[in-house]
Amino acid sequence: MSFDPPADIQALLDAYIAVTGLAVKLSYQRQSALTDLIDRGITAEDVTAVMQKLKRLVARGEKGFSESSLDFRNALGNVDTFEERALKLRQEAFRRQASKPKAQVAVVRGDVTVLDDAPAAEVPASRSLVQETLRAIANGL
Repeated sequence: MSFDPPADIQALLDAYIAVTGLAVKLSYQRQSALTDLIDRGITAEDVTAVMQKLKRLVARGEKGFSESSLDFRNALGNVDTFEERALKLRQEAFRRQASKPKAQVAVVRGDVTVLDDAPAAEVPASRSLVQETLRAIANGL
């Protein structure tokens, strides 16, 4: 009898297999770990990022990391450790994104063209905000 796991569990397992090349079968313990990770908000992208990071650490010969670090039970089996690794990678990605230089645009000022920060995206005014502003102006007159 064949069992088709839920799509979200299969997505995490597929991400693990794609990075490691270890075509593991979905046992009860693995399904339980993956379900727990999903409940904590872990995505297939998180699995890919963490496993790629572990592969880099193993390749560099970092202390405490060996080929067995990529085994399912060591990488994903300890749900708390995996969650912490995934959250750290998310934070690193956010910091890298925030540190990128802001886009600049050419602005003509008099006879000179200079680079200036791109204008912030305009927030569309809602109808009620416009009405409240007009009432405030009318009351001030």
